[in-house]
Amino acid sequence: MKAIEKIKAGNIDLSEDEIIELLRINNFSSEYYDLLAASNALSRRKFGNRGYVFT
Repeated sequence: MKAIEKIKAGNIDLSEDEIIELLRINNFSSEYYDLLAASNALSRRKFGNRGYVFT
């Protein structure tokens, strides 16, 4: 299973190889935006759609 698919499934226990796989994603690829979307969803779920605003 690809690292992004594991993250989408809620499994954030990644191996070193999977972390390296994520770090090698091209910032201009659709896979990069999939990673951003998965990260955003996990963050919103964990923190209840709340965040901090620093001024």
